[in-house]
Amino acid sequence: MSALEIAQSPPIRWPGRFLASGPLWGIFAGVLLAALGPLPWESRWHPGVLSLTHVLLLGVIGNTCLGAALQFLSAAAGSRPAGGAGTWATLHALYNIGVFALSMGLLLMEPWLLMIAASLLAIAIPGAVLAMCIGLWRGRGERLLRGTLAIPLLFWCVAAGLGVALAIGLAGYWPLSFVTVADAHAIAGVAGTFGLLLIAAGRIVLPTLLGTARPKSRLFFHAFLGLTLLIVAAMHWRMFADDAAPQVRMVAAAVAIATAVGLLALWRRVRGRNRPMATAWILGLSIAHIAAWILAADPRRMGMAPMVSILGFALPLLILSVSLEISAFLAWIDLHLRSGRGVNVPGVHLLMPDRGKWHWLAAQCAAGTLLVMLALYPSQILASLAGIASAVCYSLQAWVRGQPRRNVLRFLHRSGDRPCRT
Repeated sequence: MSALEIAQSPPIRWPGRFLASGPLWGIFAGVLLAALGPLPWESRWHPGVLSLTHVLLLGVIGNTCLGAALQFLSAAAGSRPAGGAGTWATLHALYNIGVFALSMGLLLMEPWLLMIAASLLAIAIPGAVLAMCIGLWRGRGERLLRGTLAIPLLFWCVAAGLGVALAIGLAGYWPLSFVTVADAHAIAGVAGTFGLLLIAAGRIVLPTLLGTARPKSRLFFHAFLGLTLLIVAAMHWRMFADDAAPQVRMVAAAVAIATAVGLLALWRRVRGRNRPMATAWILGLSIAHIAAWILAADPRRMGMAPMVSILGFALPLLILSVSLEISAFLAWIDLHLRSGRGVNVPGVHLLMPDRGKWHWLAAQCAAGTLLVMLALYPSQILASLAGIASAVCYSLQAWVRGQPRRNVLRFLHRSGDRPCRT
């Protein structure tokens, strides 16, 4: 990112609106969690659990990944996404309206809401992926990075297609094997999209922000290709198999190996750099590693707690910690553009001090711990506490995310504001 030409970066409002939407969905998830109580946690197929899962994965994680990817493609991969301001504003609106319709449709099991969600997300997700893939195709950055970033984006389209099929099936318009398609949909969405996206981006993010060693390109390519083929095989196998255990073992073993490699890289990193983010990644990878081994050891039970640990605890730690750094970087770009040449502006780390990140990390760990406890021992008091903790956690994340922007405005107020050139 240090080699980024600021003029090449997309307008900060493109990724900014997606990044700002993530915490709002987190607050909504907290309210929903407290309101639903303990009953949904008796089964992974309960409408409340399905709704909460999609609010978290599509609302919080999905918005954050879209915003982060818009900036990361230009900053690290030399690939400005296609489309203009109107395109990305429309995609943002369609995506978030679709996520809301989907969450309510799953919660209430209303066919018309499910069909609206399927229609909107069938436009928004492939549209965003197409625009980013065009940027990757035209880009001038490293081919390995552009190729590995394209693969999880394509998995997102596959997951969206399976999700549309499930929505049509739930609405009663298409008979299908719900459990097998839902499991393949989950593998494509969680492992294929978010898992591979973390690995592809982590190859650049961890050395740049945390001082880890950068893996050798050939070794990384073969490992990434192997993981991709394993995920495809697990999806295909699950679509035509009655027993989910072998596919769960395959994916869980892959998660355990990938997280172990990440933990080893962090253990050998240069000490003292970006400690809040390093702590978040160590915790997130450790939680995902332990949960993966539990799933691999007893895949037939498909316990709620290991899945909740990965989706509700580990993924937010990994992805949201990166989004905070990107928010600070976007504010730094904005400050440079508004200050003009020759002005000595504060560095990225000064726009977002570590204190706020530590506060968010503590709140995220408290909310994640309560969520896992709720999955293990469903009760009204734990549901209420987990919901309140989640709402507080994401409110705090929104406040920390806005801190660089507030510091930019203070700096410009002291030095005399200049017209914005974004």
